[in-house]
Amino acid sequence: MMDKQSSKFSFVAELDGEVVGTVGLEVVRKQDMKQPVLVITSLVVDEKFRKMGLGKRLIAQVETIAAELSCSHLHVGYKAERGPGSAKSFYLKQGFECNGYRLSKAL
Repeated sequence: MMDKQSSKFSFVAELDGEVVGTVGLEVVRKQDMKQPVLVITSLVVDEKFRKMGLGKRLIAQVETIAAELSCSHLHVGYKAERGPGSAKSFYLKQGFECNGYRLSKAL
């Protein structure tokens, strides 16, 4: 579902009528950037359908949406797991670059 007036939206990927993936997005306007950025707040592909190119296709759709919304960048956070099957590895293969760290503190 995409409402250009909203800053948050999501969509699903279906295969033969079954939901196999979801993406959550948020448009963020930052003071230090002229154009908004599109933040991927979630991207999930059902385990049974991983390694089939669905994540790559979802990212391609996200890039199309970002262009339609005149966003200058895509941003995504991920958990600090490592290895060839990690989220970091996936995003790097899709052309993302590491450009900082995000710190958090449990309250």
